[in-house]
Amino acid sequence: MHRSASSLLAAACALVLPALGLGQKSTAPRFRMVVSEGARADAEALTPEVRSGVARVERFFGKPFPRSFVVEVFASRAEFDAFVKRRGWMERTERWMVASGVADRMVILAPSVWRAEADEHNPDDREHVRDLVAHELVHVYHGQHNSKPDFDGMDDMGWLTEGLAVLVSGQLDREHRGRALEAIKAGTAPARLADAWSGRYRYAVSGSLVAYVDSRYGRDALRRLLRATTTGDAMRMLKTTETRLLDDWVQSVRGSSGSVGE
Repeated sequence: MHRSASSLLAAACALVLPALGLGQKSTAPRFRMVVSEGARADAEALTPEVRSGVARVERFFGKPFPRSFVVEVFASRAEFDAFVKRRGWMERTERWMVASGVADRMVILAPSVWRAEADEHNPDDREHVRDLVAHELVHVYHGQHNSKPDFDGMDDMGWLTEGLAVLVSGQLDREHRGRALEAIKAGTAPARLADAWSGRYRYAVSGSLVAYVDSRYGRDALRRLLRATTTGDAMRMLKTTETRLLDDWVQSVRGSSGSVGE
């Protein structure tokens, strides 16, 4: 989940845990935890997941986060909803939404309330929690390299913004392996990149597309794509067309059974 951005939680409703997450000798900026009353235990439990997510993202891209950022933990869905409304993202969140990332922060609903206030997320599945945190941290990293740090107006770029997060976090391999091929065989492969981030196969299809770009064009190409704000920009950077990329991706998925892009 990602949308636009612009204000902080009122200090009166939050605790600030100083400089958690990265070791003294790390070249990466520190992140700061801003924690709602009642969510301190969740914040402490999430800190190792944020650390590992930061490391995972930086290993993939080969460079540290350019700037420091906030990790904000909400104790209730009501607080999460109040925040997203204040930031102009939406009136309220859906129950499947538990976290979001933009350039200046990652926000997350405390896992301790997921059973009561969320759907589709198991707080006891540490791998799921770790991958979800890493997914949102990819959005933070991406936003810090893009001229639209909140991804405003980039809805048709979900194939890239979400696909990157699905790939880098490990969700493609662990939760969606084989489902891109399933989508192609079912006749639901997108005819346009703007349609990739839609439908039941959106995670698998978008992640697989980005995995294909990584394999075909290289990691440097993916780093350049962090700056793209439209699909047209991305195609110019890759020196290809939307139709050709999709056709080549379909052929690659059909011919590479067992690969991460499948």
